[in-house]
Amino acid sequence: MAFMNKVFVAVCLGFFVVCAQATKRASLVKTPVIRWSRGSGFFDVTGYGAKPDGRTESSKGKSKVFIPAGTFFVGPIDFEGPCPGAMPEVQIMGTLKAPEGLDAFPKGSWITFGHIDNLKVSGFGVLDAQGAKAWRQTTCPQRKKCKNLPITLELSRVLNTNITGITLKDGKGFNMAVHKSKHICIDHIHIKAPPESPNTDGIHVSGSDHVSITNAQIGVGDDCVSVGQGTTNLLVSQVTCGPGHGISIGSLGKYRNEADVVGVIVRNCTLKGTTNGLRIKTWPGAGPSQARNFIYDNIVMDNASRVSISDVLFNNVRGTSASLIAVNFMCSSAAPCKSIRLSNINLRPIYGDTPTTSSCKNALGRSLGKQQPDACI
Repeated sequence: MAFMNKVFVAVCLGFFVVCAQATKRASLVKTPVIRWSRGSGFFDVTGYGAKPDGRTESSKGKSKVFIPAGTFFVGPIDFEGPCPGAMPEVQIMGTLKAPEGLDAFPKGSWITFGHIDNLKVSGFGVLDAQGAKAWRQTTCPQRKKCKNLPITLELSRVLNTNITGITLKDGKGFNMAVHKSKHICIDHIHIKAPPESPNTDGIHVSGSDHVSITNAQIGVGDDCVSVGQGTTNLLVSQVTCGPGHGISIGSLGKYRNEADVVGVIVRNCTLKGTTNGLRIKTWPGAGPSQARNFIYDNIVMDNASRVSISDVLFNNVRGTSASLIAVNFMCSSAAPCKSIRLSNINLRPIYGDTPTTSSCKNALGRSLGKQQPDACI
């Protein structure tokens, strides 16, 4: 496993990388800026001395980053823009392994891309965050006040970015986070962590606009996809989720002055063995904000425990439920859920012949077409 203690690349003028030494006492290192010409584009780290042998220190780089087959040990990395006129590309074909201990992470993420336009990350490689040791150390989610564990891959203030093909494995905390970014396409990725791993959301989106998550396989210990405040125009399509907690919006309203969540479409997805199905989670009393224009369409539930929804069109949901209460509306008495529409719901019990039921609390709306269980709105 090659040792890449600084970073393997800086991909544009003004791009620098910060990471920690993977030793007992981490030190912060800023790599020099690497200047490159557009004609020299392609960069293979093995051509510059990186060796996937588990012993050799590997660092430095240029414009298009190519990580070949092999296993590389990599400390925390910041890819920081801006990159005027450039189209940075990272292709990962090998396996990158993070340090196991938390001392190596002075910041909140392992690999970060920030302030970049037209970024492309692709390949069939693996980002292995080696989270098992960290899971045993965390107090989340048992304690409300706890330090979040490092995110495996963070996109912060990036534009027009494509993430395709890669696998994220055993995140210490969130596997991927998209924050304050626009026009992000995440396609054909795999994310996996054990079902007992705490707070290992697959993809968390917050404060971002026009994000699409498509053709993904996600099985984790928390939400497969979680949506935070300020998210607009989000598409989740052709995603298979499970194990995990399902696909969740929120929690919303926990803090004052939260931005609205508007325009979420979850379509053609399958949830297998999730502890929840589709949820919108809210907190009462934190000040006005809106969660609106949500559509859930053509969802298959396979042994999901329950479905909690509000303010949505829920159309063509079918499959089996591990709980006899297959549809569960849980809304605040101070702010009831309104304009809920249910169309063609067919959820059968996974065991026995006892029919499934629905439960409503402070929910207003209407139902259309087939309803199994019988609608309670």
